[in-house]
Amino acid sequence: LTLLQTTDWAGFQRWKAARDPKRILAKPILGQLAMRRLAKQRMPDWYALSLGNRAKHGEFCACAKNTMDRGAGWPLASAYQNFIYDGESPLGTATQPMLLLWGSADRSHDDKAAETANNLGTNVTVRRLAGLGHFPELEDPVAVYPIIQEFVAQHSTAANTARSIS
Repeated sequence: LTLLQTTDWAGFQRWKAARDPKRILAKPILGQLAMRRLAKQRMPDWYALSLGNRAKHGEFCACAKNTMDRGAGWPLASAYQNFIYDGESPLGTATQPMLLLWGSADRSHDDKAAETANNLGTNVTVRRLAGLGHFPELEDPVAVYPIIQEFVAQHSTAANTARSIS
């Protein structure tokens, strides 16, 4: 399993609280209306905060604006409402090998987020990627792809060896 810019449940709750301190987005209907109205205005700020590769800011904004002009939304409010649960994590602990790629230049998450990602499972490898932000696979696919390939190869070999022994 490969995850990008993912933290544990507590980290997600911290992120959600920091991004929506007044809990406006968490309110059904009002959240969707607010995001629909503010998406194009907030999108450049979001990319400025979350991109590690600042040279891609214009490219990301142009792509997002193009898709929004064609009717795409920014479903952040819906995600907040779907994950409004503030108690213990409803998720279990993954047991399969997990690679978590974390762009260290993402300023939309707190410093603890990558560290607490280890809580997602019992076999987690966290790779911090300097100079990349919230979208490491889009910011530098040439750097990210070999990391994923190596992880898959390493764990495929281990799984095949375990199967042949049993």
